[in-house]
Amino acid sequence: MKKWYKYFLDEEGSNESFRGRDLNFQDHQKAMEGYAAEIGYSSKEDFFKTYVEEETSSRIKIYDQFIRAHVDKDVQVLSIASGRSANELFLVEDGYDVVCSDLDYISAYEETKKLFPGYKFYQLDILKDPVDKLFNTILALNLIYTFDDQQLSVFFKNVNASLKPKGQLILEAGGSPDNWLTRFLHGPFLKVEIQAKRFYYKRKYGKQFGIITKDHGYRRTDKEIIQMAEKAGFRLLNKKTGAFLYGFYRSGLFYRMIQSSRICRKIFYEVGKLMPHVRMFNFQKIN
Repeated sequence: MKKWYKYFLDEEGSNESFRGRDLNFQDHQKAMEGYAAEIGYSSKEDFFKTYVEEETSSRIKIYDQFIRAHVDKDVQVLSIASGRSANELFLVEDGYDVVCSDLDYISAYEETKKLFPGYKFYQLDILKDPVDKLFNTILALNLIYTFDDQQLSVFFKNVNASLKPKGQLILEAGGSPDNWLTRFLHGPFLKVEIQAKRFYYKRKYGKQFGIITKDHGYRRTDKEIIQMAEKAGFRLLNKKTGAFLYGFYRSGLFYRMIQSSRICRKIFYEVGKLMPHVRMFNFQKIN
């Protein structure tokens, strides 16, 4: 497990500051720009176009393909930390029986319910207790990067207790694995780049911007995740990786290089296989 930090320019300040990890639903909802219904809620087509088809990293599409390949329509599915529920509602519209959940109701809950009458949601904190009924399949997408090791152990234990015998957990790691490349990119490289960007903006606008260092969570290797799942009574059936360019998009320099040249894009794509931003796991409950 390795701490994971992100760096942002602070247009309202001039000093360097630190923001801690999101510790509650309100913190995370704010970080996700409030899950507001300002765009994408005029129709179902508008919703899916905004939050599925045009999702920058294509993560949603990778999630969807993996889920459909391993989950039958005739089983009961629970999604943990559903957020805006784009993936879940895309499945519901195609006949899947999915119940969404999160620590609290998102700000766009009423608009979502109006747009999707079949939207089922209830509040759940999986770190406190198992679910009060058993499901065939549980989805946990882009979540566990927020957990430390103790929390992740509780997560796997409670998910196991919420599944029927031989039930499955579809898990997405929520970020690239911890290795030399991610340590370099998210460490010295992006630190230097944000300082260079700050200097450039000062020369261009005559204003000193601040820098925010945000505690984003944790990166883990596949091995670490699998071992913790196995200790909680799971076995790995299969896995899939994707979004090989996404990590490089954190860098303005790398992003421009990728967009400017097919050759650069191909090179970054191949190198990016060392740090896939999407890592899907299909675990089965064995005890």
